Amino acid sequence: MPVEFQEEKMKCKVCFNTQGNIPHLAKELLYGIDEVFSYYECVNCGCIQIREIPELIEKYYPSDYHCYMHKNSNNPLINYCRVLRNRYAVFGRNLLGKIFYQFKPQEALNSLKYVSPQKSWRILDVGCGGGALINFLGEMGFNNTIGIDPFIGENVFFNNGAKIFKKYLYEVEGKWDLIMLHHSLEHFPDQKETLIKISELLNENGNCLIRIPISTSFAWEHYGTNWIGFDAPRHLFIHSIKSLSLLAEKSGLLIKKIVFDSSEMQFWASEQSLRGIHFYASNSYYINKKNSIFSRMEIKKYRKMAQKFNLENRGDQAIFILQKQNLDKYKCILNQKLL
Repeated sequence: MPVEFQEEKMKCKVCFNTQGNIPHLAKELLYGIDEVFSYYECVNCGCIQIREIPELIEKYYPSDYHCYMHKNSNNPLINYCRVLRNRYAVFGRNLLGKIFYQFKPQEALNSLKYVSPQKSWRILDVGCGGGALINFLGEMGFNNTIGIDPFIGENVFFNNGAKIFKKYLYEVEGKWDLIMLHHSLEHFPDQKETLIKISELLNENGNCLIRIPISTSFAWEHYGTNWIGFDAPRHLFIHSIKSLSLLAEKSGLLIKKIVFDSSEMQFWASEQSLRGIHFYASNSYYINKKNSIFSRMEIKKYRKMAQKFNLENRGDQAIFILQKQNLDKYKCILNQKLL
């Protein structure tokens, strides 16, 4: 194969670099599907991206895919405790909620504290899956909350007023105070178009909250394609701080804040992958903690390691808060790129 063709096949879709990009072969790690997928890593911006998206990508999103699974308890006491926990996660108030949060954290809700949401806000959750987060917000009194996901079976309307629609982002209209993408951006094939659409949908002072896996992490350096955050072939793009910053700038957005929020899962799930134990295996820590290969002490060690790497900005996932760029500055950037 000619070198020019190889380089074109590995042209970075973020910064357009073609020189020296690094090829990677990655296994499917969640279900143990016996397939290998071709990726490449841009040496300029650090973004890892799939070479070719599988034709039937939906087959890698079965009905038991974790983001689609959500079921409320019928126990009113459990539901009440959950609401207290969630209020603490978002607002940092309520002693009982703090106690419940220690036992069962809710990282997605906890990330909202960085935008100080108001209950009157129009909130859009892109790639919401089964709608757990949307439902939680509805329970807390956020009454203008909508989720979208093209892969769900049908529209869902919760009793608390929250709604989920089976639709794509390009079908959404109106203006929003907060647009969230909790581990969904990495699944979008059209990265720039996605962020441009988000910029168009945001109110002038609105916020976009993105949570994604990060390529410039200890976990990627240490585990390579056995890193659970790689998640081939569902993750089409795995950004670095640099690549997402470049993409945001080209889309009329500006990153205002970055917080690393990785957990111990980056270690135990990746260690399982090294040993040939897929995420949904019967002896996976995710499925059966007692039947897994890990002791409590090991999990505790991984938790401390995650905290350490988060503080060093080397965790395997991060929260990004973005806002619209100054319109005049954005027009200037566009004009410069057209010259």
